[in-house]
Amino acid sequence: MKKSISFIACVMAISFISQGVSAQTDFQGGINGLLGFPQGKFKDNAADLGGGLGLEFLYSPATSSFGIGAAFGFIVYGSETNRELVQTSHHDFYVDVSTTNAIIQGHILVRVQNKQGSVRPYLDGLIGFNHMTTDTRIEDPDEWDESIDDNDQHDTAFSYGGGAGIMIKVYEKKKPSGSTKPKFLKLYIDSKVRYISGGEAEYLNKGSISRDENNKIVYDK
Repeated sequence: MKKSISFIACVMAISFISQGVSAQTDFQGGINGLLGFPQGKFKDNAADLGGGLGLEFLYSPATSSFGIGAAFGFIVYGSETNRELVQTSHHDFYVDVSTTNAIIQGHILVRVQNKQGSVRPYLDGLIGFNHMTTDTRIEDPDEWDESIDDNDQHDTAFSYGGGAGIMIKVYEKKKPSGSTKPKFLKLYIDSKVRYISGGEAEYLNKGSISRDENNKIVYDK
């Protein structure tokens, strides 16, 4: 069954800004720590909280407050590990079986931002996709050098959203005196909140993988 996806993402980031001669932002990049709070049916079917990492890149003309770029994210919203016995004709051994439910995101990012001062509020708009995936890894640290990985379920849905944030400058490296190089670097702490809504996708959550009375694996999507 297809189920809708929506969540609120709280983002804490370190952003760097490269600036030109006119002291207006030309390029921004950031590494983000993400907290995701599922909403509505997604919360009922998934979990109350997820966490992950993200990357952002943004470009804007030197004289404009508008910017365009891309935002990528990876959020884990459920994970469990079990110790299970594997029996063979010659040897019995235990392995760790880990199952992870995650969202891979990719969005086109449009931003309106004040480019002046040490404190820079902004508004964001996003459009792109959520890719839902559940993966299982089997490994035995005592006997195997490599792990076995398998994808249990994956699906992709259209998504869109918006948010607001604020960037606070914590470091600035100016060009040396007399240098003809036009660019220098600034670092900002970047805090934001976003609401992401999207289409429907099939996904698994904790407890969705089980065995029936015939000992066959069943996926409750």
